[in-house]
Amino acid sequence: MKRITLVRHGKSSWEHRGLSDAERPLLPKGIRRTRLVAQRLMQLSLTPDIIVTSHAVRALDTAAIVASIMGIPEKDILINKQLYLCAPDDVWDVISALPDEKEHVMLFGHNPGFTDFANSSRITTIDWLPTSGVASAAFTCQLWHQCPGAFPENPLLILPKNLT
Repeated sequence: MKRITLVRHGKSSWEHRGLSDAERPLLPKGIRRTRLVAQRLMQLSLTPDIIVTSHAVRALDTAAIVASIMGIPEKDILINKQLYLCAPDDVWDVISALPDEKEHVMLFGHNPGFTDFANSSRITTIDWLPTSGVASAAFTCQLWHQCPGAFPENPLLILPKNLT
């Protein structure tokens, strides 16, 4: 069994007009909600074997917050630019390239790609994965490249508004 957990980045700021989209920082609300989500993931014993994040500041900072709460060293966070403004096939490409000895990947990225992936992979059915939202499921496969054809089980959806 492999588990895929998607975490959309925390709520970010549009205040700094001189910054590129990839440089936008998290808002305090985004940090608070991300901490709540990470604590819930810990309660559910959903600590990943590997973390992969978009290079965008808001995704990277979200991953760092979750990793810190889960006791995962920041140096173990992998950055993959393919998760920035991705399509579902891009997410599958990232997952398929993971080391097969890892059983649970936690991916940090953006919409609309993460919502599209969550729906097309059958992890969940959702109109829009909110900021700091989590969609996760286990897949009945032994190797990462087999996951696209596998059936997801034990789906989980964490909406930060339900944790506050």
